[in-house]
Amino acid sequence: MAQEASVVDVQYRKQFLSQSMYGLDYVKSHYKDTENITKYLKNQTDDWTKLLQSYKGTSSYALDGNVKAGLLDNQGFTYDNAMAVLAYVASFNYEKAAKILRVYQKEFYVEKNGYIGLFTSYRTDDFGYNENLIIGIDGDKIHVGPNAWIAVAALQYTAMTGSLEFLPFVIDMSKWIDSLNHFTFADGSRGGVSMGSGWGLDFSKTFSTENIIDDYALKNMLKDLYELNDKEILKIFKNKKYTLAAINAEMENIENFMMKVVYDNNKKTFVRGYNESGVDTVDPLDTTSWTILAMGPSNLAKMGADPYKMMEFVDKNFLVETKMEGVNVKGYDLTSSAGRGSRKGVIWFEGTNFHIIAMQIMSEYAKKQGDQKMFKYYRDKAVFFTNEVKKAATNEGVLPYTSAKVGEKEVVETFEDGGWEIARGKGNNTVSSMSSTTWWYLVLSAFNPLAFEKESVSYKLFQKETLKTAKKTKSNKKPIQIKTDSNKNK
Repeated sequence: MAQEASVVDVQYRKQFLSQSMYGLDYVKSHYKDTENITKYLKNQTDDWTKLLQSYKGTSSYALDGNVKAGLLDNQGFTYDNAMAVLAYVASFNYEKAAKILRVYQKEFYVEKNGYIGLFTSYRTDDFGYNENLIIGIDGDKIHVGPNAWIAVAALQYTAMTGSLEFLPFVIDMSKWIDSLNHFTFADGSRGGVSMGSGWGLDFSKTFSTENIIDDYALKNMLKDLYELNDKEILKIFKNKKYTLAAINAEMENIENFMMKVVYDNNKKTFVRGYNESGVDTVDPLDTTSWTILAMGPSNLAKMGADPYKMMEFVDKNFLVETKMEGVNVKGYDLTSSAGRGSRKGVIWFEGTNFHIIAMQIMSEYAKKQGDQKMFKYYRDKAVFFTNEVKKAATNEGVLPYTSAKVGEKEVVETFEDGGWEIARGKGNNTVSSMSSTTWWYLVLSAFNPLAFEKESVSYKLFQKETLKTAKKTKSNKKPIQIKTDSNKNK
């Protein structure tokens, strides 16, 4: 990869990276950081399965601290591997991205007790019967979110390379999501999709805002491809019997669900979801950040959700400052103080990183609105928190999952009502996290994975459309009339 190369417009990207972070030799320093991260991803990859470990060097204790199980090593979470694909796409490592996608493409169609779809986690170090993947620590959970993230990653690969190899697979994934149980309004109309299936809750009756946002991103990106009116693309959609009308209908269903069910008009933000007990009022960070990434601030404003208020809510309720190795670091928790209960605030580096991308998007949104004050505010804020995250990164650019150094037998949960445990390190070491590190790569690249940002990203698939628009704009330009004394008063 050439040092000057970037999938994102260099000037757009550089405005979010301070000189104090990289010094005068910006290109060399930025190249070193991003190359280090791709090396890290290579070290996480199993040469046989092609999947990446989400963590490495975790505690061998599980559950209550008394069971030795080697809990998280050699576990590849599907969402994390989707993030690895996105990091590879953003760094021109297309073949590495394709190898991961081909593994999940095969696995998606394998029948699982009468279901298809992807489990939320797999073993990375071995294959099962017929070289199918082995189910991971999350058991038989088949959730919409991780599946949608694989589809989104595949679509970013599609747009970046121009290859349509994975488009039929992505359409099948989207149709599968459409076939799952959806929220039903009192008038019988349809809302967002349920989480899916698997052990634990009745996920067919649980509606996660986060998962529904992921589905929206998938639909929106498919819509963009459909509207290219490319013959080969339309042929694939036709063969799969998937129409633009079906995509638009699902997007409208999701928008109705978001505003009528999970939007809290008092807090001016989106809550965690809806279940059999009613609205789940807990506030996760991603229901703000990912909504801005997937739906866009302009569309949110049209829907009736003020993106500025959403961002303000996060700053008031999620911001945390803590010491790491004696250094003060600021970032964002997984949830508000109410959601974490008695747990101490921690910096969630995965979340802080995707919230920085939300800041980048808000800066551009304010600029287009002609609001120079807010444009500069969010740009400077993105620079500040990028610098804060860099404090926690190793020399190789690798990040922990959170700022908390959790003991081998210690149990620290993300949310007061459960959620998941923060990874414990072997020998009380900090555990490196693939999700935190890959989002960090996207921050450094100023790359939004949940939408096609055509104005700042060089997508091969959209180049023809851009050229057509440029020609049309040029042909529609009126000749400039030069004022002279003879026409001055006309």
